[in-house]
Parts: sequence; C-alpha cells; structure tokens
Amino acid sequence: DSERVGMPGAEPLASSILREVALNHNKNLGVEFPADGYAELRQQMGELDFSLRAPRRVADRGLEMIGGRYCSIQGRLAAQIKLQDDGGRILTLYQTAIDEFFEGLPEFMREEDGVQIRVWREDGLLFALAGS
Repeated sequence: DSERVGMPGAEPLASSILREVALNHNKNLGVEFPADGYAELRQQMGELDFSLRAPRRVADRGLEMIGGRYCSIQGRLAAQIKLQDDGGRILTLYQTAIDEFFEGLPEFMREEDGVQIRVWREDGLLFALAGS
C-alpha cells in the first residue's frame, strides 16, 4: 500500500492532477487576458474566487508573464498563467484555492507526458508549474 498514513487517496489525486496539468500545458492555448503582472491579471480575471498571487517559489526565476486564462483543476475554477523564461521557454503556472478536496496532497515533482510538473501549496493556494 503506497498511501501514506493520514493521506488516503493522495496518490490517485496526484496522478489525476498531473495528467490534467500536462494535457492543458501541451494544448498550448493562447492567453485570454494579456498581462505582465499579477495585479493586472487579477483585475481582468474577476470570476476567480481567490486572489491570484505570485508564488514565492518562482519569484526569483526571472520569469516574464505573458497573460492568463481560466481553466479548472479537478473541477475547481483555476487560473492558467503563461510565463516565459530567459531562454524563451514557455512555462504554465496553475493556481486554484485549496479546499478539503486537496487536503493531504503532498508536494511533488514528476514528469508526465514529456512535461516536468511541480505541485505545491502556498498561502492557501494550490500551485502547479509545468514546463516541457
């Protein structure tokens, strides 16, 4: 039994999130809301029931925001934010509010379908960062 004590179902949930994030990243959809910062994007994405924010984890990586669009993670409304690194590589950052559904989900980093994905929690939000 690979489930950790106190985290029943965490592995199937993690796998499901990985597949969803990889699929969305590989679709490479354009942004609906061009923006170069979180404050600007927050104003445009008023349907979100959480406040978009820059995760501390990627703050020092020199990523430039292209913009965002609405998406979902496990049926919950989420933001899909396109970022570009210094080398021109496109990364996709997902943010959604943490509710009891995501409780017990550990931080992890894995490859799914050719996409490197890191999932973590910070300040009441669930983040997933994907890059090919």
